[in-house]
Parts: sequence; C-alpha cells; structure tokens
Amino acid sequence: MNDQNKQTQSDFLEETIKKRPVNKQKVAKRMIEVSLLAILFGAIACATIVLLSPVLENMIFSEEEEETESEVAEMDFAEDSLEVVAEEIAPEDMLVEDTEEVSEDTVVIVEETITAQQIVEEEAQLFADLAASCSGWLVTVRGVYNNESWLESSLVSTSESSGAIVTESDTELYILTNSGDMSRADYIELTFVDGTSAVGAIRGEDSNTGLMILSVSKGDLSAETLEEISTAVFSSSNLKSNMGSRVLAVGNPMGVSGSYVSGTITAMGIEVNSWDINYKVLMTDIYASQSPQGFLVNLRGYIVGVLCNDYNSGDTGNILSALGITELKKTIELMYNGSSIPRLGIQGIDVTAAANEGEGVPLGAYVTDVLVDSAAMSAGIQVGDIVTAIDETEITGMSELTSCILSHQAGEAVSVTICRLSQGAYREIELHIVLL
Repeated sequence: MNDQNKQTQSDFLEETIKKRPVNKQKVAKRMIEVSLLAILFGAIACATIVLLSPVLENMIFSEEEEETESEVAEMDFAEDSLEVVAEEIAPEDMLVEDTEEVSEDTVVIVEETITAQQIVEEEAQLFADLAASCSGWLVTVRGVYNNESWLESSLVSTSESSGAIVTESDTELYILTNSGDMSRADYIELTFVDGTSAVGAIRGEDSNTGLMILSVSKGDLSAETLEEISTAVFSSSNLKSNMGSRVLAVGNPMGVSGSYVSGTITAMGIEVNSWDINYKVLMTDIYASQSPQGFLVNLRGYIVGVLCNDYNSGDTGNILSALGITELKKTIELMYNGSSIPRLGIQGIDVTAAANEGEGVPLGAYVTDVLVDSAAMSAGIQVGDIVTAIDETEITGMSELTSCILSHQAGEAVSVTICRLSQGAYREIELHIVLL
C-alpha cells in the first residue's frame, strides 16, 4: 500500500501545467477595435483644430497688434521731445544743406554750410551798408566858375570834389576837401546827403597837401537836413593792425561822384617828404581813377586816410593810395580853427641809430632841402644841418619837429638849435627864427 501511495504521490508531483492557448481571432478583433478608435480620435482632433483655428488666430494676433500699437505710440512720444545724448558726433554729420522748420516746442540746433557765393554776397552787403553809413558825413563839393566868352555870353563851368564833415560849431559845419581850383571859383556849392545844397566859404588851406577846410552856415540848412547829416570820425592810420585790413574808399574814387570800392591795405611803409612834415602813405590793391577824390575808411566807418595818388610811381598810377590821417590831423585842426599853418621851410629825414652810434652823427632831423624864401632859408639853415631842438623841446626826428612847429602860430619867434659839420666835427648853432 505504501508503494501504491508513493506511486500516486509521484504521479501527482510530475503533473505539468499547460498555458492557455491564444485565441488569435479574439486578438485580431481587439486590434481592429483599437485602430478604429484611433482613427476616430484623429478625425475628431482634426475637425476640432479646423473649426477652432480662426478663433485662436484672432486671439493670438490681437494681442501682438496691441503690443505693436503700444510700442509705436511710445516712439511718437519720444520724437516730440528733445533728448540730449552725450555722444561724439563727426564734423561731417553736423553739416546740413538746409534748415528745417520745426514747432515751437522743439529745439533743433543745426550748422549751415557757407558757400563762396554766400561769402561774396555777405561782404558786398557789408560794404554797401558801410557806404550808406558814411553818406551822412559825405558832401559833394563843386566849384562854380562864371566866364564871359568872346560872344559876351555867360559860360558856367564846374570842378567837382568830395568832402567830409569833420566837425561843427554852434553855427557852422566844417568840411574837409581837396582844394583843386576851388580857391579860384566864383562860389563853392556844397550838396549834402538829402540833396540839399548851400554855398560854402574857404576856412583854411594847406599848401603842402592841397587840402582845404570849407565852412557853411547851419542857418542855410533846414532842420531836416541837419538831422540827416553826421560828423566823420578819425582813426589812427599808423596802427600795425591796419596792414592787410579791409577798407572802403568812398566819395569819388572811380571818377564818379557817389562811387565806392572796397579792397585791402597792402603797404604802409611808404613815406613822402614835404615841407616840415613827412607823410605816411597807405597803398591798397584797389584799381581806381588816377585822380581819386574822397576818403579811405575802415570797417567801422572811421577815416584812416585821404585819397591821393600824387605820390604813386609810374607803374602804380591807378592803384589807389591815401595819405594817412594821423599826420594830417593837426593840420586839419588848425584849418578849421581858422589859424594859418606855421612854416619853417625844410624837408628832412630822421638820423638813424646806426649813424649816431657808428659815426657820431647827432640825433635829430637831418635837412635834405630848404624852401626858397622860407623862414629857414632867411635864418641861414643849410642842407646837411641837423635840427636838434626847438626852444626847450628836444628834436630826435621829423615827427617831433612837425609837432613842435604846429604847436606854434605863424609869425611866432622860436629858437632853433642845429648841428653843422665843420672841419670833421659837428658844431652846435642856435638860431632865432620867425615862423611864416
């Protein structure tokens, strides 16, 4: 029995559990169901996207447009205000051809290019305005001559010059002009800025330069004319800054009354000898009449010279020159005060420092010529003498001699000290001379 039980137990333990067989038909059916569900879900998803796409697109792009509109509004606001940016700007970026009109609330700083034509036009306008400002003191001077012809008919001729109102008194105006033949005229007609004319009288005359002072009564002029006219102002003609400066010639520089022409002072070192005075000549680059009349003014409208081409060389006959006003000023003052101009009657040059130190020549005014029938000739002054003193005033050159003589009056006696070379040495001589 035991053997039978063991056999039964052994049979039980060796029993094998077999897997359930796969039902292929059922699996295939399940796969088909899943596939159909997937296709159905995909179709639903596509339909949903197609239907909802316009709505989503409107929502997305609406937000972008709102952001863009907000940004543009901020840019417009920034352009309406001025923003100062501290950054370096290239020079070429600062130049623009034209300026633009802007609103009052906007400040725009621009640089405008300046062309050569603009420079020429601005300079022409500057000189036109300058000439207009000088017209108040400019006067047209005419000498009128009445002559009887062989037919016993009256012939009237005139000579014309330009004048400047240099000063005035309570009752009279004083006009500086070139005398020409005015002293022989039957009468002198003066025409002022507003066209008003009056008859003038000779107040004083300078035989050295041919300049003359005329006077006219204010009572012969209307209140309107007196309101229109002005008085000229003098400026130093010896300033170093005058060299190369721009000037304007007014009056009659071109041979036509009322003409004017601009240019540059090109030379100031020219000196001409006259009786008891040496004049400085201002030469310009202006081509003008060989016999100009008028005045040279600086850019402030001040007179620096009186037009005069008498001392030009042959090849510069038409180059405009002027006598410096500084050397003429004292003579002009004597003339309008009605005083005669005192004369010693010499021409001279300065003794140089080299001659004084190297050869022992005394400093003073070295006499190069003596005027016939002058006070100097009557007193015995000779060519080669050196004037070293007048009264108590030391004379070191012609400028001191001129100032000293013009400080006296014609007919006044002065003591003149000269040095004369005798037997190899200079001997001092004192002369008593009456100025003519």
